[in-house]
Amino acid sequence: MQNVHQQIWYNQPNAQDLSGTHYDHRGLMQLDALKAELSQQNMQYYFCGPVPFMQHIARQLTNWGVKPEQLRYECFGPHKIVEF
Repeated sequence: MQNVHQQIWYNQPNAQDLSGTHYDHRGLMQLDALKAELSQQNMQYYFCGPVPFMQHIARQLTNWGVKPEQLRYECFGPHKIVEF
């Protein structure tokens, strides 16, 4: 697809995970290294994950001045089982 760019972070890659093949960055996602690529006017940002991750990413983007309406996200994580 044109105009689609992905970056993959592995916090703790396994021995068989190859940098540049399976992932692009090691450690927690820090977007500053990509700021020049990610700071285009009217860009839309898509991300998904558990709530703490989402807050971490949204905070970095809004600190750059990205408007909340440019953020597209979906939360997921462990489900709680309700006992009846």
